[in-house]
Amino acid sequence: MTASQPRPSGSTAVAPAIDLALFRRMVDLTTEGFYVLDRHGRFLYCNAQAHAQMGGYSMEEILQMTVVRHLSRT
Repeated sequence: MTASQPRPSGSTAVAPAIDLALFRRMVDLTTEGFYVLDRHGRFLYCNAQAHAQMGGYSMEEILQMTVVRHLSRT
């Protein structure tokens, strides 16, 4: 779809299905740490670079962690 073509009504910007095997291959090849979290802040996936950045934790430990969000009041 090019910018000049109108988007069909009811369509979304993101495809409803994703090839997870392709996604994993792409993410595993990146040189950046990549994390996938659920809406509760639990780690669902991290690539090897992210694992290296989290030094000292096993992959199993990382996948059992959550991200804590701190809200500052000003």
